[in-house]
Amino acid sequence: MAKCETVLMTARPSMWRDIEKCELKDGLFFYSMWNGYRDTEYQQKFEASLLGAGFACKAIHTSGHASVPDIQRLMTGLNPKRIIPIHTMVPNAFLNFSDKVMLQEDGNEFEV
Repeated sequence: MAKCETVLMTARPSMWRDIEKCELKDGLFFYSMWNGYRDTEYQQKFEASLLGAGFACKAIHTSGHASVPDIQRLMTGLNPKRIIPIHTMVPNAFLNFSDKVMLQEDGNEFEV
C-alpha cells in the first residue's frame, strides 16, 4: 500500500487524542471559524498541542458570515433595487453602505 503524503481532515479540540493516537505530526492546521473563538482556553490548548507536534497554524475565514468588505462588494456587484438586512445584530450599519437599504422590524410582514 502506498504511503499517503498529504492528509486533509476536519478537526476540533475534542479530537486531540485521535490526532496523537494516529501520530500525526508536522502538518498544517487551517482554522476556519470566527477568530474570536481562538481566545478560549479550550482552543488555545488544542492549538498549542498542534504546534508542539510540529503543525503550523493558519487562519482562513470560511464560515457563512461575510465580512463588511465582502457585503459591500456583493451589494455593488448585484446593484439591487432594495437592500433589506436580515440575520444581523446591527442592521443600522447597512445604512452606511448604500442609500438602497430599507430596514424592517423582525416579525413584521412586508412586501418586496
